[in-house]
Amino acid sequence: MNIRQLKVKKKLKHNAHLDAVLFSQDGNYMYAIEAKLLEWINSPKNLSSAYLESEMYLEYNLCQETFKNFFNEYIVQKTDSKRIYCHNKKRYDAIQMTIHILAIYNACCGKYTKLPKNITFNNVVWKFDCEDYHTEEKEAKEFMANANKTFRPLFKGKGYEFIVAYKTFQEFKEMIDFSDDLDREIYLKRYEM
Repeated sequence: MNIRQLKVKKKLKHNAHLDAVLFSQDGNYMYAIEAKLLEWINSPKNLSSAYLESEMYLEYNLCQETFKNFFNEYIVQKTDSKRIYCHNKKRYDAIQMTIHILAIYNACCGKYTKLPKNITFNNVVWKFDCEDYHTEEKEAKEFMANANKTFRPLFKGKGYEFIVAYKTFQEFKEMIDFSDDLDREIYLKRYEM
């Protein structure tokens, strides 16, 4: 199973690629990682109009309207029938994060894999002391609150505890027990600021 590549929608060429997925030693927890280390320096991305078409969703139920409404909260204007310009955030890529949440949700609904019942989707970032970073951090925390309020009930309905969390790289590193893998800890030092 390649957990890093998760199916998002029907008939789309690209799936969601999580940066990493970690499991607790007892197998009861899954930690999905999307590292947004320097992405906030660039403009947010476009959203394919397919995300607003109900027939493209893998599961036809409440999730369609919930995700479509959530995407619409971040859309500024439509540019044509295939692409939609996003979004109302200056720095935080809420669209990509939502696509990853949809992919994790689809994996929970799917029959092709068995996931732990406790899932945390961590947005890992480098911390900077500059105005753009503080804008991104504020927008990210607003997104986290909105995403948790919106999506936790959907996951709960499928029997999963789900939370979206915002962590600095240092906080993320402190979550990991490197006692059995010191080489990996040394490798991760290259990402420290």
